Amino acid sequence: MNYQALTLIAMLIIGLHYFFLKLLLPHLPAEVVTPLTFVAGAIFLFGYVFYARMPIPANRFTLYACLLGVFIAISILLLYKAIQLGPISTILPLYCLYMVIPVTLGIAILREPVSIPKVVGIGFACIAVVLLTR
Repeated sequence: MNYQALTLIAMLIIGLHYFFLKLLLPHLPAEVVTPLTFVAGAIFLFGYVFYARMPIPANRFTLYACLLGVFIAISILLLYKAIQLGPISTILPLYCLYMVIPVTLGIAILREPVSIPKVVGIGFACIAVVLLTR
């Protein structure tokens, strides 16, 4: 399967995830839902790694991956709390501006090519967020 198809499937799954999360949060606090989703996700992912017989190396990059896990845990906890407190139709578009950060860093640091469509796309993303959060 190519990366575009994988991306579309991931987008559909995460979209449903956040919709059902909004339905769940009136019944459980975000501080409880966050670790529950992480534990369930970790069990699933370690099961996948075991099934696929992928070795987990013991090196500094494994440590870096764990540190990234802390970053995403903090981000998701804050996002879940925001969703618990406010309208998902405002919160998620604003949160999704995170995409501007890796695109900009990819261009500035990784020397990924800059194109007019990319620049226009970032501009349209920002405009979309402004329109969706009103």
